[in-house]
Amino acid sequence: MNRGTIITRLALIATLLAAVPHAWAGTVEVSQKGRKFLPDSVSIKVGDMVRIRNDDEFLHHIYVTSPDFNFDSEEEPPGNSVDIKFTKAGDFNVLCRIHPKMKLAVHVSQ
Repeated sequence: MNRGTIITRLALIATLLAAVPHAWAGTVEVSQKGRKFLPDSVSIKVGDMVRIRNDDEFLHHIYVTSPDFNFDSEEEPPGNSVDIKFTKAGDFNVLCRIHPKMKLAVHVSQ
């Protein structure tokens, strides 16, 4: 095997390994119950998802507003779930437009 072939194969392996963490992305479950997020804080890695399920008897509306990341759901009826994939590292607050005191702190690390 010549040097050029070895370098090409090593570059391909490096590219494939860089993609592996995305394949192993996780999902953290959070409930909306009693006008609260339960738990009220989570720590995840870039590429992970937070699945928020409305376990209340009324509507919720989920949003995140920050310079690095934005998300906005529609009104979510009881029993519905929303997935938020965090693509940037940082600290984010997930809020409910209908119930302004609700807050979920999300810490996203590399």
